[in-house]
Amino acid sequence: MKTHEEKVAEFALELSPVAPVPCGLEVGDVVTFTNEAGLKFGGYKVIGFKKEIDPEWRPHAFVYLDWASWWFPTSPETLTKE
Repeated sequence: MKTHEEKVAEFALELSPVAPVPCGLEVGDVVTFTNEAGLKFGGYKVIGFKKEIDPEWRPHAFVYLDWASWWFPTSPETLTKE
């Protein structure tokens, strides 16, 4: 069984190292995520970006983080560099 770290590393290989639109974030940046209720969760690392923005599915969300749902992108507007 693969560890969380192994799963994230394998997934990150398929991501783009460069954001599809300028957002001020780079792979390796450590960020704080702020949810819709204003709660902040910190210490997450940017692992990559969508290669292309999908206008039909969450076009604003293209940043992937090393967190429990590493496969689910978030928007750069929800992130603050630490």
